[in-house]
Amino acid sequence: MRECMLIVVLLMLTSGSRAQQPTTAPAAPEMSAAVTAFMKPIEAASGDDPIRAKLKERHNTAVRLLEVKVEGYHKGLNDVSKVFEVAQIVGQAKLDLAQQGKERDQVFEQLLKVTQNFENRLKEQFEKGLASEADVLRARLARQAVEIELLKPGRSGAAPTTQPR
Repeated sequence: MRECMLIVVLLMLTSGSRAQQPTTAPAAPEMSAAVTAFMKPIEAASGDDPIRAKLKERHNTAVRLLEVKVEGYHKGLNDVSKVFEVAQIVGQAKLDLAQQGKERDQVFEQLLKVTQNFENRLKEQFEKGLASEADVLRARLARQAVEIELLKPGRSGAAPTTQPR
């Protein structure tokens, strides 16, 4: 689950990585479609049993808390560890809601797209001196963790590449 925590944090930070905290609040960066989809609350359905309804409620609370922590991070009010902490909860909530292996695969496939995008973006920022090598390596580790999950026996998806795109 620690891999999920790292992955989700990287999702949230795709819209802007900084080597150091800003002295003034930056304009709110746009989030990618994958990040927006990942942070979308889940509607309760009339046929949900009490456990499923509570899982959705927990997911939505975690997503909102993550939004607040990410906003604080972009304003320089939160450090990344606060985002990591909540991201772990969101990642687990998404996986808990997946009722079948195929749904879990879909969560991991979504994460793979985002981590590949994030790694490429950080490489570009690193080349411009706007991100650290540690940030790039952290993104690479997140992508690799998702790829490993997708390669585990019993997964329905195709094997991902081991190279960034």
